[in-house]
Amino acid sequence: MADQTKEQIDIIDSSQLRVHVEPALSLAVLTFNGCARSDHYKTGVTAVLNLLKEEKLHRVLINCGSGCSIKDEDLDWTFEKVVPEIARGPDLKKVAIIESPNINSRISLMSLFEKLVMNTDIEIQFFEKEKNARSWISEDSNLDF
Repeated sequence: MADQTKEQIDIIDSSQLRVHVEPALSLAVLTFNGCARSDHYKTGVTAVLNLLKEEKLHRVLINCGSGCSIKDEDLDWTFEKVVPEIARGPDLKKVAIIESPNINSRISLMSLFEKLVMNTDIEIQFFEKEKNARSWISEDSNLDF
């Protein structure tokens, strides 16, 4: 880990997904690489949820740009376990999602985040390019939450 910079701290780094923190932006980043197995998906999402609580982060960037396929059972788990936890828990302000090239994945993610928006005040935006997502999510990064 000697090559890691202070700007990015790896939490999980596997062939299917990566979770890292960018403390200067109060940002957790979840990057998918194709279809994640259920155990990897749940581990990654749980890691992000724990980071939001423990590190008091306010932003999440979900990168599905390299492809992202989430199984229906995992979406159900997210609706049942994660969405209620976020709705009553951490002070999450913004979520930026870099869209998957797969239309079915896009639809799944949209329905997932639609439910989150209905239960919280979180700002959520979808992007095609990481540069645009990072620009939007870093707006007001110097605010004192």
